[in-house]
Amino acid sequence: MQLSYQTYLNKLRGCFTGKAVGGTLGMSWEGLIAEKKVTYYDPVPTTMLANDDLDLQVVWLEVLRTKGLPVNRYDLSRGWLDHIRGLCDEYGVTMRNNKHGLCPPLSGSYDNKCTAGMGSVIRTEIWAALAPGDPSLAVRLALEDASVDHADDGIDATAFMAALESLAYVESDFTCLFESALSFLPRNGRVATMLRDVVSRWQTCKDPSALRKALLRDYFAMNWTDVSINLSWILIGLLDGMEETDIQKRVSRGMCTAVSLGHDTDCTGATLGSLFGILYPNGFEERWIKPLGNQLVLSSCIPGMHEADTIDALCDQIADASRSVGAYYHSTTTLTDCPHSHHPLRIQAVSDRMISLYRGGIASQYDKRESLISVSPYTITVRYPDAVAHKPGETLQYRAVISNPTGKPVEAVLHLTADDGWSITHDCQTLSGDACEINFSVTAPPRKKRRTCRNRMYFNITTDSGISFTTEAGLIETLPFLHREIVWNSMECPSQDVYADGDIQDWTEHFQAAPAGGHLYVFEARMSLQVTEAIMIAQGSRPIKVWRDGECILHHDGTEYCPVFHRVENNAHIAVGGNWSRYIVYIAPEVHTGPNDTPFTAYAKVPDCPTPYEQRQMYDPHFGEYEDGEIFIGFAARMGYEWLHELEMRLPDLT
Repeated sequence: MQLSYQTYLNKLRGCFTGKAVGGTLGMSWEGLIAEKKVTYYDPVPTTMLANDDLDLQVVWLEVLRTKGLPVNRYDLSRGWLDHIRGLCDEYGVTMRNNKHGLCPPLSGSYDNKCTAGMGSVIRTEIWAALAPGDPSLAVRLALEDASVDHADDGIDATAFMAALESLAYVESDFTCLFESALSFLPRNGRVATMLRDVVSRWQTCKDPSALRKALLRDYFAMNWTDVSINLSWILIGLLDGMEETDIQKRVSRGMCTAVSLGHDTDCTGATLGSLFGILYPNGFEERWIKPLGNQLVLSSCIPGMHEADTIDALCDQIADASRSVGAYYHSTTTLTDCPHSHHPLRIQAVSDRMISLYRGGIASQYDKRESLISVSPYTITVRYPDAVAHKPGETLQYRAVISNPTGKPVEAVLHLTADDGWSITHDCQTLSGDACEINFSVTAPPRKKRRTCRNRMYFNITTDSGISFTTEAGLIETLPFLHREIVWNSMECPSQDVYADGDIQDWTEHFQAAPAGGHLYVFEARMSLQVTEAIMIAQGSRPIKVWRDGECILHHDGTEYCPVFHRVENNAHIAVGGNWSRYIVYIAPEVHTGPNDTPFTAYAKVPDCPTPYEQRQMYDPHFGEYEDGEIFIGFAARMGYEWLHELEMRLPDLT
């Protein structure tokens, strides 16, 4: 397939113009899970608003321009560490996992309650632009990105959007676009099922508000960044806009509809704006473009960048990179009439065949417990045990695959070592062959005074030519708690004799099943450095109280379970330092039945808006059925919401 370079560049500029327009339109209503009739910017800006929807794509372009090809999740995960400081939701989880030595795709799946967030769908435009008209390649590139901080529905939604946007460079028929993009998803998955339902119901009910209510009754999710819901709002906006024959009215109506439906509105507006920009690069009314200008604006939480000054210049860089990507991957689309000036991306001595997650077929069919820890000079992937975290003294099985990215056989000697206290079987092995697979076991230290925040195993390799190198992978310990089943009606802090004879629980993640009844969880924690503004969250589907060193610091009513740091009002602001503090967490047996009046910024601008609790009553089919459920305990810094990944924990000292 051939595509004129100028046509492509025009659509590319329309894409990122739409990204800025839609993101700025939706920013004011982000997190509003009610409807709000939106017709224009509120407030009217004087420039585009900075937004992670665009920020991260600029980071990925810098990674490509510095690291080169092939696109791979290892280099992208290093980009997180180098350039990204906004760590909300899944962003914070992947940063914590990476700092603990877990690389993608494991970094996206382990201990992550936001695998189905919008974080990777909103950054698909760059991958579609690097593979215009070649949806399979666009999906392949996008999944290297998405696997860093997502899994499951988040991966499926990313594949859908990347394919849709890639095809939009060469196709405008809705049915063709929709069905082709869906072909990359498991047919019975939540994302595909909900999107098909949207299109089916639209044929008989072309009322966005009524369709929204019907879909929420069938697909309710408590998280307003849920990717299936937000992708459905994008699709409704697209379908509603298509009711207009005039292109500019179509674009304006569609974006306003998507944002009016609420939830993650800056993302729905920006993503639909991008798609409209590809389909109709001249489809934006002047009233949308003029207030924003052409200046490229990044968030202050994206440091160390060397970005272009304008959106047009950014698009020129992406277009230039797409020529290298197309040639390297033998894209099915050829750009014609390209300008002579070209700055090709460098090619790394890395085999894309050996590191690519996507082999064709269904997007989410890959091993989520795999960790790509090295791409050069040898490609090394480690398959972790399903639990990932070790209980004290526990032996778990691992597998590693080591291959030579040049395609030549591996001829080397491997020494496997680990930090003191950990032990590894088969610590020395000769490697020979195209791809050497080794199986080994790792045993954690016995129960000790504290959970260490950093543990590593080391792959020490010496090649047949005498060259030595070392790479490392994280080893994870469980979280230690003293547990006692009890009903505690007093507001006073339970004394030590109440829980001294409790049982020990080792959590493999920060989320734990909370069986029916009342439960105490006791632990002690400290940091190596003083964090004067930290956040502690203890949330669940039932009321929770938390005492710290005998003082009640948190009383969560159980009306809303939102296990992320930046979106909950009910948290504890504390200082965490080098001294051990004792935390007692109590989850009550009863289900809360009263209203939740917790304010949200966006809600203050919408009169008579139902609260999140009232909307749960309306839509959640399991409302009032949370006697069982989950409990989440976590700590983060107040600024940037970065997980306190150096937090040390231990069982309470009862001496």
